[in-house]
Amino acid sequence: YFNVQSAPADGVWTLTVVENPEMPAPSPGAAFTYSASGTRNTPPFSVSKSSWKLQFSTNWDGNFVVYLGNGVTVVNQVVTAGKVYETYVYGQTGSTLYFNVQSAPADGVWTLTVVVP
Repeated sequence: YFNVQSAPADGVWTLTVVENPEMPAPSPGAAFTYSASGTRNTPPFSVSKSSWKLQFSTNWDGNFVVYLGNGVTVVNQVVTAGKVYETYVYGQTGSTLYFNVQSAPADGVWTLTVVVP
């Protein structure tokens, strides 16, 4: 079901559904890598050991907020385009974890990588 919020005055509009892009293969040592743009949820990933490292980067300067699907804030900071950041996440494990990316511009590209020791 789609809810059209606004349409041109002539009433003609087009809806295009695009399948999610394929998830890139994680780099060596990474359990999960995902890149996208704007605000969205990532596909699920699995982490069986705490603590783990989240590396992230963006192509814009500004605020970047990322939650785990359970509402735990893992990133809430001002970022600089092209810089790679990292933080450690403690006490969060499971086979259906996912990230909820917020405070990203619609055309703002970001990459998240989970590294498990």
